[in-house]
Amino acid sequence: MLYQRESGFIDIVIEPQFKDYSFGSQLCSVRSTDLSTLMSMKNSVRGEIDFNQYDPMYPFTGFGYLDDLARELKTRSLLQFVDPAERNFTRTPAAFIYLGFEEPDQWGIDGDTWQGEIYPDDVHHFQFSVDACFEYFRVWPLFHVPAALREEVQP
Repeated sequence: MLYQRESGFIDIVIEPQFKDYSFGSQLCSVRSTDLSTLMSMKNSVRGEIDFNQYDPMYPFTGFGYLDDLARELKTRSLLQFVDPAERNFTRTPAAFIYLGFEEPDQWGIDGDTWQGEIYPDDVHHFQFSVDACFEYFRVWPLFHVPAALREEVQP
């Protein structure tokens, strides 16, 4: 879906490589005509911004979830009418950052907050293999491998 913002245009789509990243809401690519437009969307766009110098229309792409984007843009139509992209236009992520909130226990005490970096192949396994029941779990793409992940695999 195409939207006009104060400093430029954004186009929100679901890239094929992110169609399986739906954790209560769908991970979307937010393509933008300029960087300041994405930077102004700090309540819904997180992770790294991908830059494609060969895309004359939308060289900057950020990432957000449909429900967060709908709140920021103040429109519910986004939840129903977002366009699937026919092809990937951003690089394949090297890793993801994640954020998870555990459900409160039976006494109403809030659960822990989980955050960190994770490899793409481990995202779905991690969500269900840790000893936690998440009421909120989200990931956002990174296009480099963070030092913390590189250090984990070294003997």
